[in-house]
Amino acid sequence: MCFDLDSSPPIPVVSGAAFFHEDLVLEARDGNRLAAFAALPDEPARVGVAILPDVRGLYRFYEDLALRFAERGYAAVAIDYFGRTAGVGKRGDDFPYMEHVQRTTADGIQGDVGAAVAHLRGHGCTSIFTVGFCLGGRHSWLAAASGHGLAGAIGFYGRPGFTSDGTPGPEQRAAELEAPVLGLMGGADQAITADDVRAVVGGATLVNAWGITNAIERNDATEALRQLRLTYESGAVPYMVLGQLAWFVRNKLPTVAAARVRPAVEAVFRTDVAMKTSGGEPWVLLERLVVELCGPAASRMRPARR
Repeated sequence: MCFDLDSSPPIPVVSGAAFFHEDLVLEARDGNRLAAFAALPDEPARVGVAILPDVRGLYRFYEDLALRFAERGYAAVAIDYFGRTAGVGKRGDDFPYMEHVQRTTADGIQGDVGAAVAHLRGHGCTSIFTVGFCLGGRHSWLAAASGHGLAGAIGFYGRPGFTSDGTPGPEQRAAELEAPVLGLMGGADQAITADDVRAVVGGATLVNAWGITNAIERNDATEALRQLRLTYESGAVPYMVLGQLAWFVRNKLPTVAAARVRPAVEAVFRTDVAMKTSGGEPWVLLERLVVELCGPAASRMRPARR
């Protein structure tokens, strides 16, 4: 999760969404006061999200992410990690965050997560998820083993094993997990390797989230269908796969095969309509779309029936 301090979440703003937001100071179970940022839709939200930032703690990127959740009807609270050592005030871009990261503890961060969860419950949320990034990814997974009563825990990157000081990670505490966890890792990550992830998931299949689109880019329909099958077997939601393919067609395909863009857009549109009108089994429709996106030659293939 490496990006510039002035980056924004790659999620469209929902124009006209009704919500409010505020800076908060929450209190953890050990009495720690921590900075937080809440974004809540005007209509009561049953689902809440506690956002755990990367090593830099709370700053604008994660405040913007909370806004994107609220625009879509989810209550969100992004927390800071450094209340015990840096107070609750706003910080500049030159904040020496690593000095403070080294003084955090797993118990302390889970206490802060608990404060965010309690705030969301106080606003009527009955299903609460954690979403974390990098350092926050690890602690998002650990939150599922920390008695918060979560509905799920999501991590974008995160070290699954022991830390350098011997603190156990999600891998060691797997038997304590009380909620489903989702790990989204980077295949080219040199700090957290595929072998590190395999050590946690064992014999489970590691699904390459971009394997389908990478194969489409190469016009390799056979590999694209194989990757789609792995995605299907992993329990992915068909509409999420369609959304990823639509993003690829809009943003990546024009740079590699401009002549294929128009028929690809039309194919995505037809598939979307068919899925919304029960015009076929979703995964069969996705198979046909994947073959079509691979180009005219691949379109003569017959996708496997389920």
